[in-house]
Amino acid sequence: MDLFVSVDGHTWAESHLPLPPGSQEDAYTVLESTRHAVLVDVLASTTGAAGSLFRSNSNGTYYTLSLEHTHRSREGLVDVERVHGVEGVLVANQVANWDHILASRLPELRTRISFDDGARWRFLQPPDRAPDGRRYGCSSDAQKTGECALHVHSVTSSRMPGRVFGSPASPGVVLAVGSVGAQLDKHPKCDTFLSRDGALTWAAVRKGPHHVQVADSGAAIALAASDENTDSVVYSLDGGASWQTAALGAKMRVAALLIDDEGLSPTVIAVAAVHSGPHDGKQALVAIDFGQAWSRQCSVDARDPKANGDLEAFVLNAHGDSGCVMGHRSDYVRRKPGAQCAMRQTTVLLPRQEDCECAAHDFECDFNYAPNAAGECELAGPEVVPKGECLTPDAQYMGSSGHRLIPGDTCARARGKPMLDEPVKRPCPRAQPPASGGSGSGSGSGRGGKPTHHTTTVRGDPHMMAFPNSTAYMIMTTEQELLRTDDRGAGWKRVDLPRGTGKPVFLADHPHHTHRAFIYTDKDMLLITEDRGASWKQIKSLPSPANALRVRPLLDFSPENPDWLLFVGGTQCPGCHTEVHVSRDSGARWTRITTHATKCQFARTREFAALPPEAVVCTNLRTTSGRGSEQDEQMGQAAGLNRVEVRVFDSPFTSAAHRLIPVPDAEHSEILDFSIHGRFVVFAAVHAATGDAGAAEPELRLLVSDDGRTMHVSRFPPSVSIRPEGYTLLPSHGGALLVDVEGAPNTGDPVWGTGWGTLFASTSNGTHFHRVLEHTNRNRHGTVDVERVDGLHGMLIANRVVNADALGQSGVHKRLHTVASWDDGRTWHPLQPPARDSAGRVIDCADCSLNLYSRAEMVSVGRLYSAPTAPGILLGVGTVDTHLGRYMQSHTYMSRDGGVGWAE
Repeated sequence: MDLFVSVDGHTWAESHLPLPPGSQEDAYTVLESTRHAVLVDVLASTTGAAGSLFRSNSNGTYYTLSLEHTHRSREGLVDVERVHGVEGVLVANQVANWDHILASRLPELRTRISFDDGARWRFLQPPDRAPDGRRYGCSSDAQKTGECALHVHSVTSSRMPGRVFGSPASPGVVLAVGSVGAQLDKHPKCDTFLSRDGALTWAAVRKGPHHVQVADSGAAIALAASDENTDSVVYSLDGGASWQTAALGAKMRVAALLIDDEGLSPTVIAVAAVHSGPHDGKQALVAIDFGQAWSRQCSVDARDPKANGDLEAFVLNAHGDSGCVMGHRSDYVRRKPGAQCAMRQTTVLLPRQEDCECAAHDFECDFNYAPNAAGECELAGPEVVPKGECLTPDAQYMGSSGHRLIPGDTCARARGKPMLDEPVKRPCPRAQPPASGGSGSGSGSGRGGKPTHHTTTVRGDPHMMAFPNSTAYMIMTTEQELLRTDDRGAGWKRVDLPRGTGKPVFLADHPHHTHRAFIYTDKDMLLITEDRGASWKQIKSLPSPANALRVRPLLDFSPENPDWLLFVGGTQCPGCHTEVHVSRDSGARWTRITTHATKCQFARTREFAALPPEAVVCTNLRTTSGRGSEQDEQMGQAAGLNRVEVRVFDSPFTSAAHRLIPVPDAEHSEILDFSIHGRFVVFAAVHAATGDAGAAEPELRLLVSDDGRTMHVSRFPPSVSIRPEGYTLLPSHGGALLVDVEGAPNTGDPVWGTGWGTLFASTSNGTHFHRVLEHTNRNRHGTVDVERVDGLHGMLIANRVVNADALGQSGVHKRLHTVASWDDGRTWHPLQPPARDSAGRVIDCADCSLNLYSRAEMVSVGRLYSAPTAPGILLGVGTVDTHLGRYMQSHTYMSRDGGVGWAE
């Protein structure tokens, strides 16, 4: 999903939200905003059931993160509410255990409050005493960390319709149902609290949860028990200093207390179900009129309200004694708590406002900047370069200081005094020359939007790794050379690892943390960077060297928590075995969970959430002790059966205890490998089948688990037999599995081979497969020409072998024909060829189509045809003919409509 914004209803602009790398927006909730900025809560693919709150700039196009892990309901309601009656105050509930709620655990909620429209957040200050008079005993430190603070129910759990906190006609008066402690209690266990200073400080006014309402511009406060039957309503006419009771005439279960939107009316209506008396079982509306509580009307000049004997001035002092909030001081006027008069107003009294001099609290972090541990704004994404800048080498531009004025803040800028949001001069990230003393060279002026290029030579074949949302890249070569750039490759610098740690042999990025990467060295040391490769430090507590049995992955990472690591170490060979360790603190401490594993991974993914967040799945040798039990000895023996079992570690950080997933017909099967794929864990197993002649004919079975506890044999159409090396799992868009099964092995043609396969798709639970495309092209490495198109849900591009029956004959080579599907493989169609070539000449070819090269014929890493950030735009190399021509005769083609039409 994408979010588009218009300020006039005619022209629309795409919004830019700084989501974590790899995230996609699954749902938006546009919250009550101001005319200065839009508040949007986003449910992203990587955030589970919790949301992320973003605030926009003045035109709604660029957003900054306001608050993480916001609490959302299934219906899209979000616990982020404005406090009405005062400006710039927001109350939000955060999910403290956001990394565990997917494991069917209830969310633990903590309440935060902002006095600058979401720029900064703090915990609510708890009252000194409970309703029964006992002291809560919260220290100031515990209040600041939320361990002993006031936490309140909001829109997802409130029993009241309409506004949750505050009323426009009674500024600063706020009632809430909540609890004091480390987290919010369930609604029946909560009490009722009152604030008269805009939610800065609170008092516990009644035990138990109540429906709340403020009437007659704050002259009356009404409460009704919300979680039990009651025969009365409790009310206060002096701002909560004392309470009285009004009888309802029968036992009722009050569902809500209602009033007009502004809180001007003196009448509160109770909506209730009657549970006693002559109207038992009926619904009732009870009007509670406070208009006749006083005979006199308060002295109010609605055009120029001022404090007098009946009215008091109120200023929200959220940032000290100045009373400045959102850049100005607002002097509100409201009824005094002890005034003996009724307000009876028809409009809300507006405050007097006066701008304040700009201070630090009037600014927040700019787009793509985020506060660090010290509260300073640092770059958290790519720099935004203004249009028309950075057109020449060595250019500089005036860029963001990292701060921006909070949208809607009206503070006055002092003349001659520097402001936090003043632009600063920065070097252009795309036009910097290579580092001094390096081997790079560059050319291209960059004028007129033309790109520049720079060249750097390295020793050995390079393996490149990019840090998402940044300009930093790293290269490790086969000659163990390590280089880094922080300007998108314009200049490269050699990286020197800490003295004595050795040379790099393994480089891995952290797929769930944008700043982290890991290096394993030839001296058996593991290093980590937390600043995108700028500096490296050794993980000194590594429990063992890396395993020498080539068990992979060597390191695994959990999407649930970036600090969780899994490391497959081992003992010295010969006579060796693997040792699997997990860490919950980025390698500071390790726990061994098993030995003799053939593969281990964290189980949870974005789509597979059947197991606890920290769960680990391993394929493990059954025999781990005794003569001949060492792993290299067992694996060196002839193929056997029932040697490997599947273990699940539900709580690996605290216990090495495991349970087994039973393997169907285990005595005649051997688990070879597994993959967590979509909503399934898929196991490949050799099964000792017997042919028609009675001879042993091992076949490959796919065993599928969708719950992490049981597995079942996937069924293919009759006559389909899978050889142990003859299948390939492919990525798909939906919940089904795509498997390509080898139909003919690769022999003969040394360039394209003679292999082909058949593509099968599973049912939604992975139990049965049906044929979706025959004669798919495969190479000798098992790479299949079936490609998912990123950015277009349901689109696949595949190459078919159209002369499969003739392959193997002398002089016969593969003929490939490209087809595409826009419905996840249900139907397939040739690609429409362009009418003209790039020179404008008409392409005259009967029965021709566009045929594109794919992975089986060319070396390609990463995405092949498209990128998810540019949906609908496809690029490919191929030929227009009845089949795919040789590469040297190919051209480059582009589609801008999702592969329907193409241009050379």
